Amino acid sequence: MIHDKNVSRMRKADLVPFNGLTAPVKCHSLYSGTRQAFWHLARKASIPKALAASATALCRQSECHEAPASVAVPAFMITQRHAHAFRLSKSTGRLSRSGQAMVEFAIISFLLTAMLAGFLGIIVLGLGSFQNNLAAESAGRLLDRALPNTLTSSDSVYEELVTSGLYDESRLIISSADWYDSAFRSALPEINRALLGNYIYDPDLDAFRYPGAVVQNSASQQTVLIPLLKDTNPPLAKGIDRAFNVSVGDTPVADDWVGPVTVSKIDDENYRLVIFYPSQPASMLNLELVRDAEGRILTQTPVEADDSAITLSALPAGYSFATPPVNPDVDASVSRGKYGLGQTFAFLKAVRPYRRVFESASVFRLAE
Repeated sequence: MIHDKNVSRMRKADLVPFNGLTAPVKCHSLYSGTRQAFWHLARKASIPKALAASATALCRQSECHEAPASVAVPAFMITQRHAHAFRLSKSTGRLSRSGQAMVEFAIISFLLTAMLAGFLGIIVLGLGSFQNNLAAESAGRLLDRALPNTLTSSDSVYEELVTSGLYDESRLIISSADWYDSAFRSALPEINRALLGNYIYDPDLDAFRYPGAVVQNSASQQTVLIPLLKDTNPPLAKGIDRAFNVSVGDTPVADDWVGPVTVSKIDDENYRLVIFYPSQPASMLNLELVRDAEGRILTQTPVEADDSAITLSALPAGYSFATPPVNPDVDASVSRGKYGLGQTFAFLKAVRPYRRVFESASVFRLAE
């Protein structure tokens, strides 16, 4: 005897005998038309043409108000999961819902794409923070008791980093040819090598560089500084007020600017090396929020990519802007512009990508 859990739910009047077996046939109304639901006792049976013809004849009974027709149906009929394939049109007998899955997927694909882009942006932010922490920890171990105790200020410690070959700010920008040269990368200063994981490709320079604003130092070398915006709620007087481990007087630091690698003095023997990394995933937008007195968001508007609308303090002493010309073959870049704030396109205009500046610090001591 062949059993099926759906048989027990039917009355005997709904069962049609066939060669000593019984096969359930049930018809019920759904929506404005008629739907046939057939259950078979063998799940992988093929569907004969005669069965389809019988199903069509059964379908044409007036909205199932008549008793189900006596149809000679073999015991192996279609399962409930296959019943959707036999939802037939009353007038033509053809499938009436072909392409439905494609239409449904097209509708939800927009939402799925937006969710995927958001997840990717969050992953980029997380990886940037993790990489920045590793770089600061590695640099702190490298510098601990490696510099002479004759140094007395953050300026002198920063200069010692450069002269001793531990760090070179001019290598924050690397040409494409040098980037793919493994021998060149292995010869970079140790702190620069720790930062390589956060480099991006800049189509305006046709080079790989650290994110931020492209500037020129006192030695006429191109390098990078990072702007700290002060557009917070409540507004701050200086962008540096948003930093946790540095202040004006550290090197290289100004009211609204920091270097990717900054030195801060703690006392005569202990210093702090701080690494800043601006993460700007292109899949996320920077929004300007307007809140009410209770802090609830009233409106949120994408921030347009307009450098003229930004006012920042002067660069640290010895630095000047060296903004590269825009590459006309590339419409957008995540670190483009005078301040390196980037641009992307949304809502038919150029807008800012979401920006988060990560700050990691490591304490080291001078040699005894």
